[in-house]
This record gives sequence, structure tokens and C-alpha cells, in this order.
Amino acid sequence: MIALGVLLHLAVGFAGLYFGGNFLDYFVLDADPVTGQHRGIFWIELGVAFTVCGVLLKIFYLFAQRGQDQG
Repeated sequence: MIALGVLLHLAVGFAGLYFGGNFLDYFVLDADPVTGQHRGIFWIELGVAFTVCGVLLKIFYLFAQRGQDQG
């Protein structure tokens, strides 16, 4: 889940490069620059949400597993 968020972030960045802009340049993601901004920000925020959720789940499982190792 953590890696999915990072990959999504990188994919949006490289999409900007692919369409002739800079890395994480959202204006080129659509014919209308404002719509491109909206789409780029949405996908970046989704990637951040996946990453944060994955990190929080990892921390939770590490704490939940702590007492079970000592038997």
C-alpha cells in the first residue's frame, strides 16, 4: 500500500514529463489547464492518502504484534 502511493505520485510526475511539461506539472494533463490542475492534484492527494494509510497500518500492526513474540 505504501509503495502504491509512491508509484502513483511518480506516475503523475512522469505523466507531466511525457506530455511535454515539467515533473509534477499538472497543466499539461488536460487540454484545459485548470482541469489538468484539478486532475493532477486529485491523483497526488490519492497517492498521499495511500501512503499515509499504509504507514499507519504498518505502525498499528507493529504495536499489535509486540506482545505476541514473547509467548
